[in-house]
Amino acid sequence: MNDRVTVSFLEVGHGDSIVIVYPDSKTATVIDTPNSRTTFDYIVNHGIRYIDWAIVSHGDIDHFRGIISLIKNLRNFGIPVANIGYILGDKKNSEKSYRKLRREFVKFADNGILTLSPFASLLPIIANLDGMVIQCIYPIQNADIDSADGEANNWSIVLMLEYAGLRVLLPGDLEGSGWFRLTQFYAINGYSLKADVLKLPHHGSWFDGGKEALALNEVISKVSATVTIISLGY
Repeated sequence: MNDRVTVSFLEVGHGDSIVIVYPDSKTATVIDTPNSRTTFDYIVNHGIRYIDWAIVSHGDIDHFRGIISLIKNLRNFGIPVANIGYILGDKKNSEKSYRKLRREFVKFADNGILTLSPFASLLPIIANLDGMVIQCIYPIQNADIDSADGEANNWSIVLMLEYAGLRVLLPGDLEGSGWFRLTQFYAINGYSLKADVLKLPHHGSWFDGGKEALALNEVISKVSATVTIISLGY
């Protein structure tokens, strides 16, 4: 155990791949990958021996394209994957490739990997180990997916990592209306969205606010991070 949590944002071109290494230095959670080789190499080269969660934040291909091959390659290499987290999403409007991905996840479930939708109302804490907590804070419930009206970005899985008094907010590609619902829920329950590090949603692309939507500048203001991370292909 090295008593340190490492959050790595990998260079995968346009897309996200985030690896959270736990305090034991052997366990990790992976969030998204469009490039299975890059993520696989990082995991192996850093001596990670167990994947607690492989999470697909939402149904855009630049986030999930490499996740199936990553899980298969890890298992073939002797690195087990315990849980897969993803949101079912809107069947009618989902990308064809995302519907195929969900069918593959069913096969994984048949082979002993637990597949779950980590709604904040049902599974708020997805990891709690040696003082490190990873919490799912959005979507809160199925109604949040319905309100997204088929826009995958707005049902992104949003995670808050806390360790040693620091917080890292990982919001997938959540945009205006999703942020509005998230901040309303947090305000009602007296929670804070402030974090030390923010992975900017949607690769830093601007989104407007409105009556029931937050603009990107409002998100940045509410989170008030010291460091922001942008992952894009240029």
